[in-house]
Amino acid sequence: MSPKEKKGIRIRHTLVFCNHVSALAIQDLPSNDGNRTLTRISIKRTYPLNDTELQKLSQTDRQLLDKDDYGVLAFRSAYTTDANAKRMIIMLHGFGRDAWQYQDTANDALYEAIGLTGSPDQNDIKKLKLDETLIVSPQFINEEDMELYYQTNDLQFDDVANLTTYDSPSIETTLVWQNTSWAEGADSILPTNITSPPDQEGNSRLIKAPSMSSFEVMDAMIDQATDKTRFPKLETVIVAGHSLGAQFVQRYALIGAIPSKQIPVHFFIANPGSYVYLTDERPRSTKKCSDTYNEWKFGLGVFGIRYLYDMVITSLDTLNDITDVRVRYLRDRQVHYLYGLNDTGTNGDRRCQAMSQGRNHLERGRNYLKHINQTSLALHLDHAHTVDFVPGIAHDARGMFYSPAGIRRLFLSNIDGTESARGVG
Repeated sequence: MSPKEKKGIRIRHTLVFCNHVSALAIQDLPSNDGNRTLTRISIKRTYPLNDTELQKLSQTDRQLLDKDDYGVLAFRSAYTTDANAKRMIIMLHGFGRDAWQYQDTANDALYEAIGLTGSPDQNDIKKLKLDETLIVSPQFINEEDMELYYQTNDLQFDDVANLTTYDSPSIETTLVWQNTSWAEGADSILPTNITSPPDQEGNSRLIKAPSMSSFEVMDAMIDQATDKTRFPKLETVIVAGHSLGAQFVQRYALIGAIPSKQIPVHFFIANPGSYVYLTDERPRSTKKCSDTYNEWKFGLGVFGIRYLYDMVITSLDTLNDITDVRVRYLRDRQVHYLYGLNDTGTNGDRRCQAMSQGRNHLERGRNYLKHINQTSLALHLDHAHTVDFVPGIAHDARGMFYSPAGIRRLFLSNIDGTESARGVG
């Protein structure tokens, strides 16, 4: 009996991916079902050695910060155990902050892939197993979601990710970002403080909480995937996104620590609205944004986020930092770009910085491919990236995931588990 038959369910989700979202509350999140369950990803902040704020704290307060777990909510496959998972797909949501919808769509695409017949990839598809594929979709929230922020701090998860509630006072450790800044690796804006345990006189103190980059969340997820006691069979990690989620993936693929040790990591980037360029050249005019077009998140001219700055000052010799980042991205990181050939609408980012990369998603994608080819030639290396154009699909996550190229990149990359890890920490 197949896993699908054994579960006895296949929930078809009819989804609409929107460009507007209302503030989220706990009641807006869907109930667990046979395919999806709500969980929480815990993250511990790592401090650079030169962190002046940390140096000011007492030993007691440092220990409290070290002990405290921050985190984000996430949805994960209900039918796959950690112990049985061979493939982990970390799926990034888009502008709508609707991680559950992306979880469901990726899950539906997995069912679609397993049921395919007559595909050129049929031999590989036969090796794909439902209960060996773990899909995890982190939920990034912003300042509009304050009700959800306070509600989630009163949720508790047991050791097997079952959700229970309790009535103890709220301890704010769920991370919140400003607007869409999570997609570019920015630091969280909440929590601002954590409360120390009461002293002998019953008094508590507020201690400034460290900010967390959304890229540190991804680092933590990948690092947790390397735990062989928890994931003894894991062979492949796919970090995937569409639209704004794809922007997250492209930027993380460029500068992320990717602490996966010996596990290969692939990056699935579908129809992003903009890119980080590796040089200061652009295909279209930058006249109206000449001072900002090459700043992060659009370029490497100004290190606009702490995560990038910390990476640069703690890694290389500062003269060759950016060159080495480019080389690692192009030569070592396994990046897959996917473009819907009908993604030519005028919705999306119309700012000068984005428009300098192209007039629409497809044009920006084609221009970026030219850019990485030219940059690779200038650096005298062959890049490791792939590209697929999907006919008949516009700006549609479902269409991209369901396409033959989408299925191949999401579910069949390293299906034999024989790849060596490249460009990882």
